Amino acid sequence: MTPWPCRAALSGLALLLTLCGTVSAATYTDSRDDQQYATFVSTGDTTNGKKLEWTGENLRYALTGSRCYGGRDRNCEQFGRLYSYDQADSVCNRDDGWHLPSDADWLSLERANGMGPADLAKSGYKEVRGKGIGDKLKDGPFRALPAGYSKGSKKRRYDALNDRTYWWSSTKEDDGKVIRRRVNWVRHATKYPEISTIGRFANPTGSFHISVRCVRDAPQ
Repeated sequence: MTPWPCRAALSGLALLLTLCGTVSAATYTDSRDDQQYATFVSTGDTTNGKKLEWTGENLRYALTGSRCYGGRDRNCEQFGRLYSYDQADSVCNRDDGWHLPSDADWLSLERANGMGPADLAKSGYKEVRGKGIGDKLKDGPFRALPAGYSKGSKKRRYDALNDRTYWWSSTKEDDGKVIRRRVNWVRHATKYPEISTIGRFANPTGSFHISVRCVRDAPQ
């Protein structure tokens, strides 16, 4: 078998599978706007006994109210769009079986990439969690990119492009805070001393707009 990265030649099919080591790589065409995404199924990545297929790129679907970093279309093309939590909860194409990943889905992906039980259980904005796992998400089929974020309603603020990125999960805690993920590219001595990790934490949704990945049961 050929280790990742390897690329399947596109053939006009909505879904094209090829084996890339322990990863099954594919492409998916969103039926709503005909945008095409790389996807992958990672061996050992299961939730409730089912293999999961992930989008290997941030979502770019132009849902009303979603944002391009800095208001520039080219940033949407490169890094994907930024969505509020309410937008993210419904933006994945459910007609094609996709949904916003739950915290359990994210934990399954992290486990498949080698994260151990102790780190899987960690949560907190400054927790050093999963050394090397963030690097795998940057360099492997997940293809993480430093998309930054936006916040504010009347006055929009954009920050952290080429520095870090955040992704929503669908999981809310009892206090209403939503669990999300963070990967860093730039080391900050006080907040982010380690950049090979993947953060897991819960915050109020507020006016934040961040990135979205979609997941579905893998085709049989």
